[in-house]
Amino acid sequence: MDEEGKRREAMAMLQRDVAIGEICNKVGRTRQWLGKWRRRFEAEDEASLHGRSRAPRARPHATPLRIVRAVTAARDRLARRQGRRRFAGIG
Repeated sequence: MDEEGKRREAMAMLQRDVAIGEICNKVGRTRQWLGKWRRRFEAEDEASLHGRSRAPRARPHATPLRIVRAVTAARDRLARRQGRRRFAGIG
């Protein structure tokens, strides 16, 4: 069973008033895990059982787009060279 399936099964068991310890044993998860998904389920219903991205929302240390474009342009110029030095400096 995949993670989302375990979440759905756990929420269904909670709605049937199955004991928390029994639910945790059945799905192989902890009480903390169950509490987390129970809170999400109560707040957002069925949509909450889908996984959420862990990717950061902001990247404050990312290279500025103007620098990325400048580097890419320089690499393209170097790759267009002819002869023996064609690929020199583009690594």
